[in-house]
Amino acid sequence: MAKVTSLIKYQGTLDGVTIDKDGNAKMAAKSRTITSNRTKENNSEFAVAAKQGKVIRDALRVLDIGDRFLSSRMLKVVRSGIALDDTNERGKRILSNNEAKTVLKGFELNGNANFLAVAPIKVNFNAGATETTIDIKNLLDGDVTLKDLNAPDGTTHAAAIGMAAIIDISPEVLQVKDIIVVQSDVATGTEPIVLAPLVYEAPTTEIVIITLAIKFYQQVSGEFYDLQNGAYDVARILDIYTA
Repeated sequence: MAKVTSLIKYQGTLDGVTIDKDGNAKMAAKSRTITSNRTKENNSEFAVAAKQGKVIRDALRVLDIGDRFLSSRMLKVVRSGIALDDTNERGKRILSNNEAKTVLKGFELNGNANFLAVAPIKVNFNAGATETTIDIKNLLDGDVTLKDLNAPDGTTHAAAIGMAAIIDISPEVLQVKDIIVVQSDVATGTEPIVLAPLVYEAPTTEIVIITLAIKFYQQVSGEFYDLQNGAYDVARILDIYTA
């Protein structure tokens, strides 16, 4: 607040002008504010990221694998992809097919159990327009069995699941077009775990998310039960195919 220092002099800031005790005047620095436009832009992109992340999670839900932070982790990944959009202006950026391929590849569905730590195996795959083959081998290039996996105590069987999810992630559509799943036999400690090819229709504007999961079971009275409610099951997005 300005104050009078004599009959004709004052010291302080008045109407944007600062005067010191020696009578020197200078413009006061403007306070830094966040504009309403910038806030609207951020909110708009956040809303788009939430919707795009949800449709991807909806497709992955069929694997029944994920931790309680899957939603927030997916949102973070989608927003990182939106930040790569150099085509649309700020506030209108989206996760496009190309950015999805960049940021989603390698995404872990269960953040509490790393895929390669639980399944130290070699994963060879070939994602194509209408078919993806997933070939898994142990570290000695032999067939994968339960013995090759770091299974939790109580496990009697294991299986691999391959999934191809065809999704239109454009904000105007946001639709899961199709989900194709192949599962190996539920194998014991010596039986090989082998996956059939994933076969699907060629996408046009959609993306195809290729995911591999490893699930553990305990057999009781002839029935198979998810071990510890699936806490040790793992799944990873192997690749994203785009037309």
